[in-house]
Amino acid sequence: HTFSLGIEVVPQIVAAFLERAAGVRVMLRQDAATTIIESLLSGDIDAAFSSISPVEPDVRVVPLFQERMLLAVPAGDPLAKEETVDLARVGERRFVAMSEGSSSRGYMMRACARAGFTPRVVLDTDDLFSVTGAVAVGIGLAILPGRMRDFRHPGVVLIRLAEPVPTRRTVCLAYRRNSAREAHLGLL
Repeated sequence: HTFSLGIEVVPQIVAAFLERAAGVRVMLRQDAATTIIESLLSGDIDAAFSSISPVEPDVRVVPLFQERMLLAVPAGDPLAKEETVDLARVGERRFVAMSEGSSSRGYMMRACARAGFTPRVVLDTDDLFSVTGAVAVGIGLAILPGRMRDFRHPGVVLIRLAEPVPTRRTVCLAYRRNSAREAHLGLL
C-alpha cells in the first residue's frame, strides 16, 4: 500500500478481511505507488491499495474512495488560520515532497501546475512522516493526501486548496484476476 493509507484505511480493511477469511496470513508492504503497482503486475504481491490504477485487462480495480489533496503548513505560519488557500499564493515558497514515483508527488506537481507554477522542492524523502516533520519545522510547505488528517502532527495544519478543479485522488484496491487467491481477495 502507499504510505498515507497505512495510518487507518489499510488496518481497518485488513481487520475486516481477517474476520471473513479465517486462516489467512497478511503481509503488508509500503512503497511508492509506482513500485507497488510494478510489484502487483510482476506477481510479487497479490493485491495493492494505491491511487494509481493499472489498466491491464488481467487486473481488477475496485475504487474505494476519493479524497482531496491538502496544503500542509507549519502551525505558526500566517496561512494556518485560513480555511482555504489559493495555491498560487504560495508559488514562491519552498516545498517538501515525497520522492519521484510517489503518487502524492504527482498530485502535488499537477496541482501546482494548474496554479501556474513549478514548486521549488528543497527536500525529497521516501517517508510521509518525514514530510510532515519537515513542514512542522519550517523547511517548506507540502501537498498531502486528505487521509493525513488521520495523523495529527501538532506542528502542522492541513488546509483545503481553493481550486476551480479540485485536486482529488481516487484510492483503489487492485488485484490480479484468475490468481489462486482471487476468492480471498474478493472478500476485501
